Amino acid sequence: MSRDGGVSSKSNQIGIAEIFNKSSEIKSVIEKWSCNEKEKYNHIFVIMKIIWAYSERRNKITEFASLPNPQEINRMILEIENSCKKIVYGLEKLHNSAFSSSDPLEVEKNKHIAWVDRFLRNSIASDFLYDDEFLKASGNVDFAQTARVSFKKSQIFCQKLKNLEATSRYIREQKLNKNLLARKTGAPKDPALTALVFMAIPAWTGLSGRAASISPRNIPAGDSDPPFVQFIQQLVTLGGGPKPTRKQVASAMPKIRPQLQEK
Repeated sequence: MSRDGGVSSKSNQIGIAEIFNKSSEIKSVIEKWSCNEKEKYNHIFVIMKIIWAYSERRNKITEFASLPNPQEINRMILEIENSCKKIVYGLEKLHNSAFSSSDPLEVEKNKHIAWVDRFLRNSIASDFLYDDEFLKASGNVDFAQTARVSFKKSQIFCQKLKNLEATSRYIREQKLNKNLLARKTGAPKDPALTALVFMAIPAWTGLSGRAASISPRNIPAGDSDPPFVQFIQQLVTLGGGPKPTRKQVASAMPKIRPQLQEK
């Protein structure tokens, strides 16, 4: 879903079937860079997987790429604050309701409200749901002690919610840096490029028999980019992304391989 409640477009995502339909184009890429005529097509499924993973990752990142503005952040924190308040209020009101009437005609009603209260507090106190019937089936159980423990743990839970409510309000009213949140920052043109480059480095080495390098010294005569950069550009295009520049590929190169980023 998009932030305005509509459905986000996924028109840029490449499906498995569409990738298989691009097999002839992928073969052309392999034929251009392969150093082993006999084994060159062994790489086709690896290349297909890289293209599909890139397209899927790019689609997901793009869907949530824009950061929320100060008003949206404030609204999120306010929702946390109000949710904590509502949960605590509901639990306390439900618990008090079980003992609010002394009318003999409402004894069964009070018992049922008390059972609901215990059930909820048991779920807070435990890692799984259980009610009185479960306790009876479990054998020798001290119901009074179990109820006391559950109530105590639920009170601790409510106190944590009250602390979270107070903290949320404090952040929202005094600590939220709206100027910082409103600041415009330069976002990468293709946020999924780093993952593609990381996956493509071993594929390139296996396919071409050469190290993944972006050094201008490796640019063949008549070309504007090194072979590895051209390879990345081809994969990105097949994956439905914008053709990256050599500088963008350099920025996406893993930091563990600084020697690959020679200029």
